[in-house]
Amino acid sequence: RSSDLMRRAERRATKKKLPQKRELEKPAVPETAGIKFPDFKSAGVTLRSQRMKLPSSVGQKKIKALEQMLTELGVDLNPMPTEEIVQMYNELRSDLVLLYELKQAFGNCEYELQMLRHRHEALAKSGGRAAPAIEIPTVEGHLATDEVKGDRK
Repeated sequence: RSSDLMRRAERRATKKKLPQKRELEKPAVPETAGIKFPDFKSAGVTLRSQRMKLPSSVGQKKIKALEQMLTELGVDLNPMPTEEIVQMYNELRSDLVLLYELKQAFGNCEYELQMLRHRHEALAKSGGRAAPAIEIPTVEGHLATDEVKGDRK
């Protein structure tokens, strides 16, 4: 029995340990921001107007927001599909989707920040102590504090 245990220990020691895969942190901004349009460089005939079709990966909510932004900018939703226009139109829509996604992320961060401020205030009140000043940069670059000590900007 002891020889059996020794063999097991020896086998474990001689086994090569594979390097552990560490999970990579998700980047704050997606790697493929905007819209990834399909490549039509295959053989065969294609219409340029096909290149303007949005991929199925773009959801209805984004499509509606995109159409609204294009309308606000005064851009035709179905322009004449010349080579240059197709390329520029797709780049514009991709940039607008990125803008939409960044606005959503910003709104989520603002909401979370507001929730944390309320939680901090509630904890400070329940603890009976005055809340220390929290310096949080705002969009304009100024500090948003409830209690500002001195002249800091």
